[in-house]
Amino acid sequence: MVFFAITSHCDLSCTTCRFPQIPVDERKHVDYDASRKAIDKLAENDVRLISLTGGEPLLHPRFLDICRHVDSRGLMISYIATNGLLLDDRIARELSGLNINIVGLSMDIMDENGVGRTRSYNVRKVVRRAKEVLDRHGIKCYAGVLPGRSPEDVSVLLDQCREMGFSKVIFSYPQCRMSSSYRAAAVSVDTDIDPHQMREVVHAIKEEKKATTKLGIFNTDVNLDEFLKVHSGKDSSYACPAGERQFYLDWNLDLYRCFNDGMLFGNILDLGNLDFDCESCQKCTQQAFRDYASFYRAYDFLDGLRKGFISGDGKKLRALLSDGDNYRAMRSLMEAYLGGFV
Repeated sequence: MVFFAITSHCDLSCTTCRFPQIPVDERKHVDYDASRKAIDKLAENDVRLISLTGGEPLLHPRFLDICRHVDSRGLMISYIATNGLLLDDRIARELSGLNINIVGLSMDIMDENGVGRTRSYNVRKVVRRAKEVLDRHGIKCYAGVLPGRSPEDVSVLLDQCREMGFSKVIFSYPQCRMSSSYRAAAVSVDTDIDPHQMREVVHAIKEEKKATTKLGIFNTDVNLDEFLKVHSGKDSSYACPAGERQFYLDWNLDLYRCFNDGMLFGNILDLGNLDFDCESCQKCTQQAFRDYASFYRAYDFLDGLRKGFISGDGKKLRALLSDGDNYRAMRSLMEAYLGGFV
């Protein structure tokens, strides 16, 4: 999977993000012809999923053309992250004919007037309209949210998502800094949360999951536990897939290990000459990478069992079946499957 930030332009000024701090004359859209070549390279090198992000990806003047080219190469657009401001029937109609898994609409805790806590516009009006457009054209959409800074925030936020008609939610994990070219993090009261507060927030998310079946939450219990480990400075039980199975590609076509890490492999158009040798990392809690770690472990577990049975390797099978982390990974994957997320 590659997360492709096709632009560093954004039309908002959220307090939890540093994209708006990029000087206007330094913001950039990826060159369209070059992006086609990059997508071709990815398709030829076993990438199967591309997530389109920004900045605000819909600001790219050739956004739909990029989506069409991804689709033409047989790749799935796994996720489009957008604030929804620019979504309209024309765009949704075009997207509905492509292989798109999900569109994530960025939500926020709102006051009584619908104004967001981290963004100074009517979030209720914008997101509701965007969701109606997507629903009209049969495109699945989830609410993409930060969990807030208290258990009360979690409850308010999920109630507001229900009121907006969402059936599924993905919680991003709060981050204050990123070392790559990506800028979707900033120090704020909604991201600079100490481990004790974060444990209370995660407990509230788990309790909400038990209390309702009307709103699915992507973050599995296992993944929430692993997030807390890394957030408190401990190592996760599962190796982050960044730099091995998942990568971040920016508007300059520079390929990084992930959003957070400044490790730059090089330009994607020089893919054949890039060195991907890097050690596993436990530096951050980036949800888009971290939450997939248990899923990959579960798939590896199943694949290992298959190979062990075929080869009759009893020692390998016993080792796999005696590892409790493999069962936790399977539980995580099954929760995501049963919730309709994977």
